[in-house]
Amino acid sequence: GSAWLAPWLFSVRSPATGSIARDTTAASGTTSANISIARASFDWHVQLNQPNVALTAGTPHTLSFWARGSSARSIRAAFQRNSAPHPIYVERTVAITTTWTRYQVTFTPTTSDPRALLNFNVGANTGLVWIDGVSLTR
Repeated sequence: GSAWLAPWLFSVRSPATGSIARDTTAASGTTSANISIARASFDWHVQLNQPNVALTAGTPHTLSFWARGSSARSIRAAFQRNSAPHPIYVERTVAITTTWTRYQVTFTPTTSDPRALLNFNVGANTGLVWIDGVSLTR
């Protein structure tokens, strides 16, 4: 099962294919999320999501996370409304390497949303992506 993922959700949209597994290698703590992308497509066709993330307009927020890949690649972190038409409030593309690295993205939302959706969009390239230790601070 994927109970270990909660409160995270894993999403794959055709034509991309992929899977997620709990990995015992980690940058922080004891496990990480290991995403395997078998067929690439648009980056948002393979996503690790967390719904119900509160954003406060005019307040600086810092998203921190650890990531690495089976090869160097880019991944995109985004916050968006979790209902149609899903406007993106903020997005940042980061270049990850094969070494665990902690990334920090600081942004100030212009819209408050108590139930925003945080996405890690990883479907643009085949291979493996590990994500760990995600936090959002205000």
